[in-house]
Amino acid sequence: MLVVALLGIGSFVVFHEGGIGLGGSNSPTPTARATGNGEQYSTQYLDGAFTVNTTRIEQGPVDKEGADTLLVTYTLVNNTAITQRVRLTLPKLIQKGTELPKAEFEPGQEPEGLTKWNYDIASGEAMTVTYAYRYAYPGETVTFRRWNTIDEDPNAPLWSFAPQDQQSDETADDEDWIWHPY
Repeated sequence: MLVVALLGIGSFVVFHEGGIGLGGSNSPTPTARATGNGEQYSTQYLDGAFTVNTTRIEQGPVDKEGADTLLVTYTLVNNTAITQRVRLTLPKLIQKGTELPKAEFEPGQEPEGLTKWNYDIASGEAMTVTYAYRYAYPGETVTFRRWNTIDEDPNAPLWSFAPQDQQSDETADDEDWIWHPY
């Protein structure tokens, strides 16, 4: 009985988040770690004048190609002086080094509440949107990677990027957030 208890405690320490086994890493993580829909992705642009937060992340239905999907619901708040393009404020979702493409559904088969991809948010507006991504490796973690912008003027569009300011995989670690589907 004592051996079973010690094995159980040892397994918890090794495999729990932050441990040295399958569920964690040996180094500290500078980003939030999520468990299911507990902690959520959150970022700010333009000194906090534009915010993006996830409110729900869940596996969705298969898309028109039969691929698994991930549904992500975001709440966006635009306190800048101009209309902003929603798509470029959302994070890139990445699994095993590959960005997850958007999922497409047959007409009439879309999940309830799904938002069209091309969307703008007016100055002073808050909105909630849901997007579907192809979930390449169901049940595995997904990295949310924030876009970098060059202009921190709240009156400028968020989508004015310069190649030298775009994130590379090597420099994006401090802007990554990992979602764990368990």
